[in-house]
Amino acid sequence: MELLATLDEAKRALDITGETYDATLVTALGQASRLVMAAAGRRLLPWAATRYADGLGRAQLWLAESWLAIATVSLSSDLGQTYTALAGTDWWASNGIVWDAPPFELLALNPNGSYSDFYAGQRTVKIVGTLGWHGDYASAWELSGDSVQDGSGISASVTTVTVGNADGADARGVTPRFSVGNLLRIESEYVTVTGVNATTNALTVLRAAHGSTAASHAQGTAIYTFRPDDLAQQAALTQAVRAFKRGQQAFADAGANAELGQLVYVKRLDPDVEAILMAGGLRRLAVG
Repeated sequence: MELLATLDEAKRALDITGETYDATLVTALGQASRLVMAAAGRRLLPWAATRYADGLGRAQLWLAESWLAIATVSLSSDLGQTYTALAGTDWWASNGIVWDAPPFELLALNPNGSYSDFYAGQRTVKIVGTLGWHGDYASAWELSGDSVQDGSGISASVTTVTVGNADGADARGVTPRFSVGNLLRIESEYVTVTGVNATTNALTVLRAAHGSTAASHAQGTAIYTFRPDDLAQQAALTQAVRAFKRGQQAFADAGANAELGQLVYVKRLDPDVEAILMAGGLRRLAVG
C-alpha cells in the first residue's frame, strides 16, 4: 500500500462519516497515488534501497532516481565483484542546484578526498539510502505524539501495534493522529497502517514496508508519521475524490455542475492535478 493521502483525509474532503465507503476510498487513493507518481516520474514516498550505477570515469555522477537520504557510497574497481565504502568526506551530494540539500540528483567526489573519479564500467558505484522526492524532507517525518505501548514491545513478526491514544491529536493538532494509509517509522523500520481500532488503541500494520527490514521494538519506542509533500498529497487527494464521485455516476465521462450550468468532462489524470504537478515542480522533466 502506497498512499499519498490517508482515508481520514479523503473522508474529510468528501464530508463523509461512517465506514460505508472506506474500502472504496482506500482503493481510489491507491489508484490516484500511483497515477500521480507515474505522471510526476518520481517516487513521492520514501523507500529504503540499495542501487548500483555505472561510473563514467568522471568526478560527477547524475543519478537515475531521486534520493531523500544517502547513507553510504561505495566504489568497485573490479566491475562489481567487491566494493569499498567511501568516507563521508570523500563525496558530496546535490539536488542539482544546492549541495547537501535533498532530494539528491547528483553525486560528486571531493577533490580533496581519496578518489578522483567514479570508476568507469558497469555497477562500479553502490549507493545505500532512501529513495524518494519531497519538497521539504527535513520536516517530512513528524513525531506522532505516540509510541509502542505493548507491554513487552513488539517482535519482528506481529502485525498489530498498541499505541497510547489512536484517536489523539497529531503534531499539527489534527485528529485522529493515525489513519489507514499512514506511513509510520519505528526506529529504522517503515510500517503502513491498514486498520485502526480506536477502542483498543490497536493499529493493524504492514511490516517491513517500503523496502525496510522488520525488527523488534521495545515498549516506549517513539513512532514517527511521514507527511508527503503538500502538493503531492493534494494532487492524489483531488484525483481520488473525483474518481470516487465519478464512480457514483456509473463512471460516466461527463458530469453536470448545476451551480455553474456546465458539463464537466473527465480524463485519465485530472487537469487540476496536472497543473499541481507542473506548478509545484513535482514532474521530473526528461533530459535530452
